[in-house]
Amino acid sequence: MATRARAARLLTLDAADAFDRGERCDLEAGMAKYFSSEAALENSIESMRIHGAYGYSKEYDIERLYRDAPLTCIGEGTNEMQRIIIARQWIKRNAVAMSAKPLEGVRVLTLEQFGAGPYGTMFLAELGAEVIKVEAPDGDPSRHVGPLQARARTTANISRPGTSARRA
Repeated sequence: MATRARAARLLTLDAADAFDRGERCDLEAGMAKYFSSEAALENSIESMRIHGAYGYSKEYDIERLYRDAPLTCIGEGTNEMQRIIIARQWIKRNAVAMSAKPLEGVRVLTLEQFGAGPYGTMFLAELGAEVIKVEAPDGDPSRHVGPLQARARTTANISRPGTSARRA
């Protein structure tokens, strides 16, 4: 636990130093946020195991830490998004990775429709992979936004007397 806490602190200090120097610190800040939130979650779970039933009592700080730790992985950008930010900045800073497309000729089949999935497939495409997206029969639900879209889809498929059915 102490090793994870110390490593998280050093990553945070590294990001703060880059910021103080006026440099771009997306990579350092993303690494610090990602590692620190994962370390907090793992340390809180391990602390709960050590405390046992006392860990659930509000008399001990571990109850609050155990309850709040999962939120650190979600707030201020999910850890999946942090991984994408870290990977993009890493590639931008390394000339070898920028000059070549390491995934050129690779086909990736994706079924994701929500969350960080679309961003991940965009990132794979930037690295040269051919991304094949499989959608539900009625299309990607993330593109159907609000009641106006739903109403437009249903009215476009209705056949009125004396007219032919229009296609959406």
